[in-house]
Amino acid sequence: MSFRQMLGKIGLWFAVFIIVSPAILFFLWMASLSLKYEVDNAAYPPVFFPERIAWKNYADVLASNRFLTYFINSLLVTGTATFLAMMVGVPAGYGIARMAAHKSAIVILIARITPGLSVIFSWNNFVFGIVLAGRETRTLPVAVYNMISFDQLSWGPLAAAALIVTFPVLLLTVLAQRQIVAGLTAGAVKGG
Repeated sequence: MSFRQMLGKIGLWFAVFIIVSPAILFFLWMASLSLKYEVDNAAYPPVFFPERIAWKNYADVLASNRFLTYFINSLLVTGTATFLAMMVGVPAGYGIARMAAHKSAIVILIARITPGLSVIFSWNNFVFGIVLAGRETRTLPVAVYNMISFDQLSWGPLAAAALIVTFPVLLLTVLAQRQIVAGLTAGAVKGG
């Protein structure tokens, strides 16, 4: 490996670190908030590692506000939206794949990554959940929003709820990482 290649790799990893570090820091701060009592969340200077861990925040979230009902509603909405997207996307992708044109590579790329995206977008969809859903049919993003009140904001349970909502999508992304990368690179046609 030449000095120039090594310098290029170091530069690439530095750029990746700069781009990804705010998201990782935000995620770690949310985890810290979810494990602290409100006294520690309001402390100055801020406390990142609490002395006492407040597992109570997670228990409160799971026990209150019909959180399990909203979780099941989110699963139903996400599953149905993904199934409908696959019903349209799979035959369309098959038809495009059978075409002889090399210029359709970008369309194939979009068709390959779309199901993973109808899961993430439908799981995180807030607007339809708050506008179209009734009290019993709300989804998890609306449940997290409902935890915010005008008189008091409890950061611990709010961060715990946000992490619980984020975890299934994060887990799916980690498990389907190979398929996501394959979908992103499927459109790279040599000499196209």
